[in-house]
Amino acid sequence: MSVMTVMNPYQTVRDAVGVALAAGTIQFNETGTSNAASIYSNAALTSSQSNPYTLDGFGRIVGNVYFAGVLRMVIKDSTGAIVRTLDNVICAAQNTNFPTWSTDVTYGLSDIVKASNELYYKSISASNQGNNPTSDATKWSQQRFVGVYNASETYPDDVLVQDTNGILYRSLAASNTANTPATVPSKWAAIGEEGNNLTPCGDFTNNLWQEGTSFSTIADNTFVADLFEYLKGGTMVHTVTKGADFPTVAESGIYGVNCLKADVTTADAALGSTDHCFFSYKVEGYSFNQIAQKPFLISFWHKHTKTGTYCVGFRNSGADRSFVMEYTQTQTNTWERATLLVTASPTGGTWNYTNGIGIEVIFTLGAGTSFQTSTGSWNTGSFFSTSNQVNSTDNTSNNFEIAAVKLESGIYPTEFRSVPGDEMVTYSYRYLNRIESAESSEWIVNAFFLTTTHCYGMYQYPVEMRASPSQTEGTEGNFDIITNNGTSAALSIASANTAQNCRIAGEVSSETGGESATITFDANAANFFQLDARL
Repeated sequence: MSVMTVMNPYQTVRDAVGVALAAGTIQFNETGTSNAASIYSNAALTSSQSNPYTLDGFGRIVGNVYFAGVLRMVIKDSTGAIVRTLDNVICAAQNTNFPTWSTDVTYGLSDIVKASNELYYKSISASNQGNNPTSDATKWSQQRFVGVYNASETYPDDVLVQDTNGILYRSLAASNTANTPATVPSKWAAIGEEGNNLTPCGDFTNNLWQEGTSFSTIADNTFVADLFEYLKGGTMVHTVTKGADFPTVAESGIYGVNCLKADVTTADAALGSTDHCFFSYKVEGYSFNQIAQKPFLISFWHKHTKTGTYCVGFRNSGADRSFVMEYTQTQTNTWERATLLVTASPTGGTWNYTNGIGIEVIFTLGAGTSFQTSTGSWNTGSFFSTSNQVNSTDNTSNNFEIAAVKLESGIYPTEFRSVPGDEMVTYSYRYLNRIESAESSEWIVNAFFLTTTHCYGMYQYPVEMRASPSQTEGTEGNFDIITNNGTSAALSIASANTAQNCRIAGEVSSETGGESATITFDANAANFFQLDARL
């Protein structure tokens, strides 16, 4: 229980014109009443003090006066006439905590209290009585106070501290003791740092779009913006493009040019129970480790023709644990921002923390009942929608656009940062490396003839790939083997791939063993050579 010293010893009590109230009195009552309250001469509240309290001949209190709770002070002169009444005198330990909120107290503008949830609130209303700070945001505004981290102190959940590195942290545990914020991230969430984006390809302006920028009549299981995959089950048909649209700098505070856009060309007006349509982004386990078993959030801009509720889903590698969040498109064809907080991923279920699927992020365009679940919690099963999800595939006038996608750790979103070109190349090439050219004799790799018919070249990847990639190339006639004497022969492509390099092998009818050569593209417009290690 907190106590309050009303006045220090020998402090003079005066009337409105400054005259000392010699032999005056102070009556202490229960707030809002004339019922006498208990006052004490010691902070332990064990030694009773006379009430009313009589001032000395100089109008002074000559000893400490302590009480607990909220009281009314009625100050009188020596004749018993009331000079001043102070109601709702709050019990607050000097230089320690703010008072606990009480329904009986009338709070003024900017008064600060501690609520039943152990958080602090400032009154934003005059004559504020009976309005619980935990539930009435029109009367109270939550406040945070920052102290310097002390290993000897036990911190409750949600309190803020500053560590010796100058960074602010929020406690993630109810009884958080001896866990240095900078070194125990499971107990503390850093605030104010640039958040690490686990979905770099969500920067559609700097995204490489290695396989093209427009996909008409797109098929199920088609990758579009490098790591974004279009999946569907139903009669809907889309054209997916690198959209030339982005929220303005005034709207978003960032500069961008492009988005991911899906345009309905064939509608699916009535989704069956297993019908679905969504974009998927699979985050590798090594990256997922940054947010595993901790709260994380996703933020993005969205612009949809159809207003209403949309969903973003999260699934683990085994698709046996799912988390679904809702967001709302309030105005048609208008850029709006969504920020969705996800509670810490569970330990149950099948999770990958290495080079497999760490977590899958799903942007839902429509989903049948088989894929629907409740929002805001981890559920057992494979889901990416709620029953509130609109069917945005039901009309050929519908467009679905997203931009500036950012998946990051913590509960406080940080500013979206455009991915520098070199970082985007390094990231994208870990999963997809596509080489293409329409130029005749453009070099792919140096090679040599191991035999009179077999030519071999080693292609070293720009960066190590996630795993040994699959290989796709144009037709055999789109490649040449050029020898030192200038002869050219069609290349029959084969390879032996690792995560670091691949051996490109070609076969010709006859050549000199040991002869060096160059493997090149020919002039065919369909020239490409692709290595794919996507999840």
